[in-house]
Amino acid sequence: MRKIKLNRATEKGGMWHGYVLCPTSEYVINLKDEESEQDAILRAVQAVGEPPALVDYRQWLTKNGCDVVVPNSIKGLVKEHYGKKALWENEFSRGIVVKAEGEDDYYIVVECSHRNKSFEYAQIVVNPSGCV
Repeated sequence: MRKIKLNRATEKGGMWHGYVLCPTSEYVINLKDEESEQDAILRAVQAVGEPPALVDYRQWLTKNGCDVVVPNSIKGLVKEHYGKKALWENEFSRGIVVKAEGEDDYYIVVECSHRNKSFEYAQIVVNPSGCV
């Protein structure tokens, strides 16, 4: 496992559409360390509108039988992807599973491509409460 700080270049060269995180790597984050930057990103979403990447996340939830309004347990669903493959990947975003530092929980990080105006290359934690 490799501890990372989101929204920092962590892999050399980047990936398709400028993605930086590698879906087959086992990343660990400390949400407390991410809190202020993630809050700023969410304030930007409220100010300028939702990027297509967040629509991709909701579509992934719906496709996998999850409720987008009332969260249900997705831990088993995301755990099987941790360090193995992306939850989804397209021209706007991809979903990467990272582990919570010191806990047995996971976060979903939406990695935005260059096609998300005002959110180019942003890495957004979309489930800051964990996987319930």
